[in-house]
Amino acid sequence: MKTLYSLTFLLITFFLLSINNACTTPNPPKSETTCIDTNCEDYSSQQEAQRAYESDPECRNDLDHDSDGIACEHLNNETINDCPTTANCGCSGKSKSQCLQDPCCQWISEKGCRCN
Repeated sequence: MKTLYSLTFLLITFFLLSINNACTTPNPPKSETTCIDTNCEDYSSQQEAQRAYESDPECRNDLDHDSDGIACEHLNNETINDCPTTANCGCSGKSKSQCLQDPCCQWISEKGCRCN
């Protein structure tokens, strides 16, 4: 009988210690994605904003207000450039990266490179 009490005591002690450890062990911190707060005014051109948006669309979704895949569209209208005003501005057929680097061109999702 004494052995049974000793065994029961040990089991209860072990159980209480394990509960105590579970309650006092801190939870590891949750990892969170940290986004740097930017807006269109932080970019000198639409192309620069577009590159930032495409490099991290989750963090830069505030650059695309109408969710059409084009960041800071209004910056195109503010840029003074010597781009041709005709339909043949030299943008058609350019790859996306070429298009984004040309201030006279604008990349439009599912349509390709178009005149700015």
